Amino acid sequence: MADPVSAAASEPGWLRPALITAALVEAVASLSGLTLFSDLSGFGNSPGQWMIFTDVALKPLLALTALVFAIRRDWRHAVIALAALPLATMLLDSLPSLLTEGVQGFGEGLFRVYLLERSFLLPLACAWAAWLAWNGKRLALAALIVIIPTVLDVVEVAVFTIGIAIYGF
Repeated sequence: MADPVSAAASEPGWLRPALITAALVEAVASLSGLTLFSDLSGFGNSPGQWMIFTDVALKPLLALTALVFAIRRDWRHAVIALAALPLATMLLDSLPSLLTEGVQGFGEGLFRVYLLERSFLLPLACAWAAWLAWNGKRLALAALIVIIPTVLDVVEVAVFTIGIAIYGF
């Protein structure tokens, strides 16, 4: 296995800042979900609730792991850690909903297409990126793929914020 620092010389210049930024955004976003643990009074023994809590608890750990690997210039492991974020959401949040409610639980029309894309297509693309990174192949492409969900999240927040600024809440 190549030394991460010596391998950095052959990687594109955008790779490190992009991975660090994506990991930081994911870490901050995932930390906000931890407020779910502040009130467990309505928490039952449902497997679905446990899976959601596991997803919420796992995301900050994965994001911070990706950040540490990106800072250390260990691209392979940073990409794998970032790829694990949408995969965790798919396995612990979206897949159980699909199994219990079917596709009807994902809304109607374009909203359904959007949710299915976010819940299944992007995680599967990230799984492919993790496979590429694991094998040390096309790390730049793998990094680009795992950054796409974060970029989409930022765009969604920006569009929502602009909508609220224009039309009010």
